[in-house]
Amino acid sequence: MKIKTVILTTLIILLLPVLLDRFFLILHFNTVSKKLTDAILDNNKAEIFSSIESLKQIARKNSRDALVYRRLAQAYLAVGNEEEAIKSLLIARNLSPKSIIVQRELGLTYILVGQSRVGLRILSNISNSPESLSSLIESILEEQIDEKNYQLVYSLLEASGITFADAEQIANKAVSLEDWRKAFYWLLAAQMLDPELKKTLSFRKVVAIYMSGIDRKNISEEDMSEIPTHRLPSGNKVDIKGGDFRWARDAKEWGVSFGTPAAISSESD
Repeated sequence: MKIKTVILTTLIILLLPVLLDRFFLILHFNTVSKKLTDAILDNNKAEIFSSIESLKQIARKNSRDALVYRRLAQAYLAVGNEEEAIKSLLIARNLSPKSIIVQRELGLTYILVGQSRVGLRILSNISNSPESLSSLIESILEEQIDEKNYQLVYSLLEASGITFADAEQIANKAVSLEDWRKAFYWLLAAQMLDPELKKTLSFRKVVAIYMSGIDRKNISEEDMSEIPTHRLPSGNKVDIKGGDFRWARDAKEWGVSFGTPAAISSESD
């Protein structure tokens, strides 16, 4: 019994420095990771570069942790170093080849740098069918719009061969199904694809935001520039000109679409 106790005590003494070193390394990583997140949100380039150096030091001590390399990739992307971001994600994939999130980040980074075929092939590998790839692209689209990564959204749409007409059609179908949240994302996507036609979608987008409960900060001054608004006075009566009403659905047979003025506005309306 004493021999077992001695052996156990010896093992603890031998392993304790290793365990403590591991503990403090994890603690250090969490601290650096939090600083990196804040720096990216604040676009604090100096702090991002500092985080990169810290993460590289952590990687040298813990070269088998894919998460360290994922965070490094995110830091590199934040300072526009896509080449190093891809290198870090390739290391992360080698360390964790079954990780869907690593493959997704790698695929998106390739798309961002213009290597669309490589990126889509990687995304296809984590999808079982064209339908699931479409669902994956849609979920990424929503996620990246929420994070305001509009450059990546545009690159993804372009790489996927999605046109303004495609995005508008998906949005219109969502409107017909009263899926206003989905409609908002695809209307915004359509506006990104063809800025010249974005005004034609503003009314629909504003309606989608109000109907879905999406943060109203997503409504820009440009969205509201050509949309007439009326405040209801205390008497609960307001005069609205006929031309200020808008069609809330498409009626191609009548030559109108969602947002078309319902009548010609005049002082006598």
